[in-house]
Amino acid sequence: MTQTHPAQTSLLREAGLPYFFIAFVARLPFAMMVVGVLTIVVSVRGSLSLGGLTSAAVGIGTALFGPLLGAAADRFGQRAVLVLLAIANGTMLLVFAFVVYSAAADGLVLLAAFGIGATAPQVAPMSRSRLVTIIRDRMPESVRARTISGTMAYESAADETVFVFGPFYRRRARLVDCAMGAASRSSRPHRAFSSVPSRCIRAVDTCPKNATRTGALRRR
Repeated sequence: MTQTHPAQTSLLREAGLPYFFIAFVARLPFAMMVVGVLTIVVSVRGSLSLGGLTSAAVGIGTALFGPLLGAAADRFGQRAVLVLLAIANGTMLLVFAFVVYSAAADGLVLLAAFGIGATAPQVAPMSRSRLVTIIRDRMPESVRARTISGTMAYESAADETVFVFGPFYRRRARLVDCAMGAASRSSRPHRAFSSVPSRCIRAVDTCPKNATRTGALRRR
């Protein structure tokens, strides 16, 4: 009589590698949301206080509607809720940009920012909930505790990485955009630097003032 052993399984095999990639990338907009609205408001409206209030409005919207979105996901499923939130949040981002660049009152800017936070897809908590469900339903009981512990560690690391990498990626993309714009004007040298957008100049001016001095000393 031969004894059969259950096939070895892992969370990566059960959930699939594409799931982890998609769940990681889907966190980036949420990580850049607060910094993004602050940047655009300060750049367009020229008010740092309004930019701070706008970021706070995004956070308040997320805090108030986050539990409701979680309850909706429990009732209707994550897929349906996330699809609707992706559409609603994308729409609110467009509305916010339109309001900021228009002559609308500051109250409308804050209201649009609140809408951005209220419709922000809760990717991180939904990902953790889905992974824990997969572990409990599909994996052997002997490895569940260890797998859940490792999964929570990965989720925490993914959240921290996104909040560090998101603004960094946005800044690098902005500098690359400025460099490409300057290169496209290089065919007209007399206008190459005179037509550099002010946003690019501000991006460079935010670097530490002693950076150039330190680099010069190192070259000596």
